[in-house]
Amino acid sequence: MKLIPPDLKRCQALKPNKRGPFSFGSGHKMIRCTNKPIFIVTEKEPAEDGLKGSMSLCAHCLAVFSKQMPDKYVELTNIKKEESPKKEK
Repeated sequence: MKLIPPDLKRCQALKPNKRGPFSFGSGHKMIRCTNKPIFIVTEKEPAEDGLKGSMSLCAHCLAVFSKQMPDKYVELTNIKKEESPKKEK
């Protein structure tokens, strides 16, 4: 299985579209967050398939993630620090 790399331009969290299961039309679906990410979360330990997953998250989605996942489950990397390497003079 090939992992999808973190997206540095758009948060990769999926959120409900706020339509209930009994609404007419397309109904309940998960949609991707449209906010700009600020962190990359990476699993500390590989999953059963031996791979370590990672994804980009905005501040709001990171707060939701932190409430749902156990402490110390992932490592956080600040995207801004990664994008701005030190310039040599």
